[in-house]
Amino acid sequence: MGKSTHEAEFEGPVHQLDWSLMVMVYGNPFIAMDESEATGAAEWQGYLVRIIRRDGDYFSVDSEFNPYRLNLEVDAGLVTHAYFG
Repeated sequence: MGKSTHEAEFEGPVHQLDWSLMVMVYGNPFIAMDESEATGAAEWQGYLVRIIRRDGDYFSVDSEFNPYRLNLEVDAGLVTHAYFG
């Protein structure tokens, strides 16, 4: 059976450069996803996910840069800011 469009979009390991290029060309794919959808998509690709802000409340995080970690800011259940680091 053929793959759905969504499966083809998120196939195989993706590296930071690939996501960065996609963001430059198409915009940030995580923006406006709900928190669980964004988390699932990133974790499926092998990335760590960290919520750094939810509904105006910031969480304590370290300042260590990790190119394989996606930082999310969430408002009303939707991702409003997403970046690697």
